[in-house]
Amino acid sequence: MRLSERLAFWRQFQDHFASTGAIQPSSRFLARAMTEPLRDRQPAAGVRVVEMGPGTGAVTRGIVEAMQPDDKLDCFEINPEFADYLRRVVATDPAFEASRHQIKVHTADASHAVIDAPADYVICSVPLNNLPPAAVEAILEAGARLLAGDGWFTYFEYVLLPRLRGATAAHGERERIRAVQQLKAQFSGAGTCSRIVLPNLPPARAVHVPFSARQA
Repeated sequence: MRLSERLAFWRQFQDHFASTGAIQPSSRFLARAMTEPLRDRQPAAGVRVVEMGPGTGAVTRGIVEAMQPDDKLDCFEINPEFADYLRRVVATDPAFEASRHQIKVHTADASHAVIDAPADYVICSVPLNNLPPAAVEAILEAGARLLAGDGWFTYFEYVLLPRLRGATAAHGERERIRAVQQLKAQFSGAGTCSRIVLPNLPPARAVHVPFSARQA
């Protein structure tokens, strides 16, 4: 991970903890775990990917590694500083050279994301456990809308952190965490799977929801 990425993330973390949600960007190990359905894809090519809240692009790099020439990626980032940073990375970083024409970075709230065709994969890099329940519900509903009844919705959560915060926080915060956990549980369903990623700070879990199975 580049020093410039860490510094950009740290500056925004200091000012916008609620939406940034971590002390550093996701590790490449978490990025790889979050892109498993994309790497194991069916069909093989020409898929639409949406990333919600890419930040400085830690997970975006994992998505790009899994992309094929006919794929398209739309990134929706509400923080304009992060969005501008990611545009510069896409335009200048050699790792994006082969796919930069396939990527669009939008400065927009992920819950209002709009694309011109249904997505096959929605990868949510937003720290859902830090948000109010209404915001989490809006993001999950947006994911369902973008997938249009078929595909994968992926999100992450820090292992044990909700439980620890729920045990030590004030009553209002405990209720918020409980409501967010319930929303995620309701969104999941048959076929949902997850992978623990220990080499991340803090350790995390990537959760994959197969939307067609959830609808069944």
